[in-house]
Amino acid sequence: MIPNVRKLIVTALVFLSSLCYGENEPLIWPGTNDKQLTTYVDLSQFNLVAKANDLFFMKKYGQALTEYDRVLEDHPNCKIAKIGKMNTLIELDRIDQAIFNANEFIKEYPDDLDGYAVLSKVYHDKKMYEKEKDALIEIVRLFPYAYASRARIKEIENNFEMAEKILIANLNNAPTRVKAFSYMWLGKFYERQGRIEDALECYLKSKKLVDDGYLGDKQEISDGIRKIQGL
Repeated sequence: MIPNVRKLIVTALVFLSSLCYGENEPLIWPGTNDKQLTTYVDLSQFNLVAKANDLFFMKKYGQALTEYDRVLEDHPNCKIAKIGKMNTLIELDRIDQAIFNANEFIKEYPDDLDGYAVLSKVYHDKKMYEKEKDALIEIVRLFPYAYASRARIKEIENNFEMAEKILIANLNNAPTRVKAFSYMWLGKFYERQGRIEDALECYLKSKKLVDDGYLGDKQEISDGIRKIQGL
């Protein structure tokens, strides 16, 4: 397998697993070997979208969209290309199209969270919090141990104490290799609550884990730190 493709798959799957991690949940952590990966992902689809994904990560979103559309024209059932296209439309601020594509994706894959994840992000950014909550509820329905989604639902309901408890439980239970995500989610919560020092502490701990080689969203963490330090 092409190394960078395997890294992308492992990163995506471990991130997804971290959303669903629970202390007593019998969750299999993919990424141990290529045979295990094929249980979860059609690897041929990742090969099809390799060029589009590279363009996306280089933030060449217009070119990425063109490439995802090309893949879908030749391979209309390529699920990974549909996911990439939805997220690219968000980056291009083509929100109505992102919502349309997400709803079409949900019709085609009703038991997959990616369409709901796109809707939750779009509605969060548009401050349409009740619609965001509806999408998050569906994510939790599909993945009962989606701690970050559960916490955000409680936050929307103004149950901030419970939201914090859920995020701290997630942090305490998560394996070290994905704790950077847990610190980041907790940091985002504290930032929204105006607890700037607590947020910065979480972001810095998240950054350290990523710097030490653990999985995490380096760009998102750096953006959080810069935003706080610029206040």
